[in-house]
Amino acid sequence: MTSTIPPKKKALGKGLSALFAENPMDGAKDVQTLPLSSIRQSALQPRTFFSETKLAELTDSIKEKGVLQPIVVRPVAGHYEIVIGERRWRAAGRAELTDIPCIIRELSDQDALECAIIENLQRDDLSAIETAHAYKRLLDQADYTQGDVAKKLGISAVAVTNTLRLLNLPPRVQTLIDEGELTAGQARSLIGLPEAEMFADLIVREQLSARQVEEMVRMHKQGKTPPLLQALNNNGPVGGLDLQEVKPQPMAVDPDVTQKLEKDLMTALGLPVTLRPKGSGGRLTIRYTTVKDLEHLLNRLAL
Repeated sequence: MTSTIPPKKKALGKGLSALFAENPMDGAKDVQTLPLSSIRQSALQPRTFFSETKLAELTDSIKEKGVLQPIVVRPVAGHYEIVIGERRWRAAGRAELTDIPCIIRELSDQDALECAIIENLQRDDLSAIETAHAYKRLLDQADYTQGDVAKKLGISAVAVTNTLRLLNLPPRVQTLIDEGELTAGQARSLIGLPEAEMFADLIVREQLSARQVEEMVRMHKQGKTPPLLQALNNNGPVGGLDLQEVKPQPMAVDPDVTQKLEKDLMTALGLPVTLRPKGSGGRLTIRYTTVKDLEHLLNRLAL
């Protein structure tokens, strides 16, 4: 009789936990030295931007001390493909090394994809755009939900959703985020805005804060001309403009929105949360009853 029970989905990151079940340097037999020429980059690599400054620093370190942590590779079609450690591999090449310590693992495409993505995300070493693409690949290729990703990384599903929304920005704005010219907080207000590129250029040039961006976009959506844009339209100087002219305006808050935010925060923090909007601000209260609750909260906030 054929079973109708669907197969159980494999735990996210299972391949990664298997790789790091023990310190790879503790067992010399698990580490092999391979020629750099036998190793290839992987199309599964979530990182698309490598900082030249950090790469140069790592290259200098490798020249002085060698590669202290092996990279992880898998055999593919007569060569080895990088699963974890592309930056070390690149720096080793720049340092003119001929070989590099490796851990060899037999991994499927999906296991390799999960390992590469989760390892980078857990190191908090990707740009916001790279992180968004990594989330999307886990959703599309590894068949996980936003809740699965959030649970594995110890963040809220709302945080995953907000990061994914950055992919709706124009490519040039995404590039500014990748290059560190624009933060996710500054760019988030530009999502869905036809003039996103123009505003992004203005934000970078004038070094506006996320709060100033929010207010500027709010005024623009209301059909008003923000002071900064007035200066631009009049061909006047922008750099010396007093940004304090942009004052936060009280906004009506929908009780249903407040209730949903409270629920999302409670889900993310695991503690009772109360929101009390007032004018353009308000009060957020997080209640705990034991020291263990407080420790749990601090861990969630990475403090």
